[in-house]
Amino acid sequence: MIRDLARASAIFAAGSFASKFAKLLLIPLMVRYLTPDEIGMVVFLEAIMLACSRFFSLGLGQAVRRFYGELPDAAAADAYVRVLWLASLAFAAGGLALFGALATAVPQAFSANVPADLMLLTLLAGALRSAHTIPMQRFVARREAGRHGLLEFLELTTTVGLILALLAGAGWGLRGYLWGSVIAAGAWTAYYGLTLSAGPRGGTQWAALGPALRYSLPLWPHMLFTWAITFVDRLVLERLVPLADVGVYGIGYQLASVIPVVTLAVTNAWLPLYFRGGGTAAGRHDFLWVLNRFCGFIAALVLGLYLAAPEIVRLVATAGYGAAAGILQVVAIGMGFHAAYQAMILVLFYEKKGLQVSLATGAALAVNVLGLAWLVPAFGIVGAAWATVLAFAAATAWSAVRARVRLGMSVAAVTVAIAPVLVTTAALSLLRTAAAGPLPGGRLGTAAALAALIVTACVWSARSLPERPSAAA
Repeated sequence: MIRDLARASAIFAAGSFASKFAKLLLIPLMVRYLTPDEIGMVVFLEAIMLACSRFFSLGLGQAVRRFYGELPDAAAADAYVRVLWLASLAFAAGGLALFGALATAVPQAFSANVPADLMLLTLLAGALRSAHTIPMQRFVARREAGRHGLLEFLELTTTVGLILALLAGAGWGLRGYLWGSVIAAGAWTAYYGLTLSAGPRGGTQWAALGPALRYSLPLWPHMLFTWAITFVDRLVLERLVPLADVGVYGIGYQLASVIPVVTLAVTNAWLPLYFRGGGTAAGRHDFLWVLNRFCGFIAALVLGLYLAAPEIVRLVATAGYGAAAGILQVVAIGMGFHAAYQAMILVLFYEKKGLQVSLATGAALAVNVLGLAWLVPAFGIVGAAWATVLAFAAATAWSAVRARVRLGMSVAAVTVAIAPVLVTTAALSLLRTAAAGPLPGGRLGTAAALAALIVTACVWSARSLPERPSAAA
């Protein structure tokens, strides 16, 4: 199983990493053609755009992931996807009309700095992107990792290319960034519509929309809260600190987001495999076994990003953005918790416990908001990064408790499985808060000591997991 999981994860990750690399190419361009304040606006507007792309579809992509494989044949499954895709378009149009009217009538409700016309372009791009979730989740459910990765890469490179042409080539500045996003999103929405219409004909299954919404709507708050944990810091910072600082924060955060790319790739590959055997004792044990090895890999990735943060920032940005390295280091710690949390809630998705998933992320959001209120006034953008760490740590704790209930195992067993992440995040948090000067023992010495700690945690936790029962249990 681990070999199949690794192969599928690598394919998903290849597309995601290629897409992430394409987007990272925008950072040197933005620092050259946009002012620091305009970069702060881009960071803020990207948060709004992503919110629309996630929320306007009401979480129907999750229904595709969960139920596509249970339908009797390809024709019925694709008919189900088409209905959900058309519904997502209708919901996106309604969301665009509602929030577009609000942005025009009361622009201060969205931002203290962004003009209403730029906000409308942002909402339009986000609404169009929301129609991409359904077909992409279809590829996940069909285990078409290669096609998913290829289209993800092509979609983002198209977007980046149009932004390059309009931002730098045509000299449209910030508006070029937004128009490039709108045009690319519209073109890919049309492509996905043609792709879905060309699938096997299985009739129109509008009756399937009700059950799909009954599954997805309890998860919709989870999507809202997850977005808020990731982006509410930018909404707060946009009003409390200079826009140039928001830009520094956004660059550091974006560089740390390589970890969620890996997490998503693994969970996309893992989900169909786990759903096939998650109802058995052996399947539940296999979940812990894979979770443990995944956490060891994430721990090593967090350590690498932390230690290489100054070089990474210098590679993609100018000298004025050196403070982004500190943001990258702190957010990488938070993303370690995020990875463990995202892996553990697969259990709740399998058990159709969408409300529990939403409660977990809701509690984490509450921690995040309290952290922002406490830390941002005192520490500025670094405080916002630590608030992110607190939020994802809370989500990890909650999901560990709920996962052990659904798995029928002790909290200790689940905690042992994620020990590599817990050990690494604790060590790096202490290092970040205690070492104001050079790293003790130099960077190589620190890297060796922490790597040894991770290996020790991985070996100990793997040996401490419960024994695997027979497949018939």
